[in-house]
Amino acid sequence: MCPAGQHMCPAGCMANTPETGCLTSQTCAPCAAVANGKTTCNAQGLCDVSCNSGYNKSGNACVCPQQCCSNAECAAGQTCNAGTCGGGGGTCDDAACFAQCVIMGKFGGVCAGGTCTCL
Repeated sequence: MCPAGQHMCPAGCMANTPETGCLTSQTCAPCAAVANGKTTCNAQGLCDVSCNSGYNKSGNACVCPQQCCSNAECAAGQTCNAGTCGGGGGTCDDAACFAQCVIMGKFGGVCAGGTCTCL
């Protein structure tokens, strides 16, 4: 038996942290990393995520509810302004645009003028 706040791992008792898989982990493998947030342990002792400001939790991922939440989500040369990529006349990949918008819960997306627009 391990003391409160710890669980048994092959190497012995370890703290209930995302780095050791939380309380219910039997393998003590770290929780999976998440983009735009951080891993946490929830009240049930399972791996969970806490999303950065502006991102929404979707399962064990953090997603932007708009076309973009940061410049990194826009085409080269474009910037994210109020949730929409613009400026710079960047390029837009039709397949990537469609998929990005579906992930955000939209019906898909189309490229127009080098910018991805969600439907």
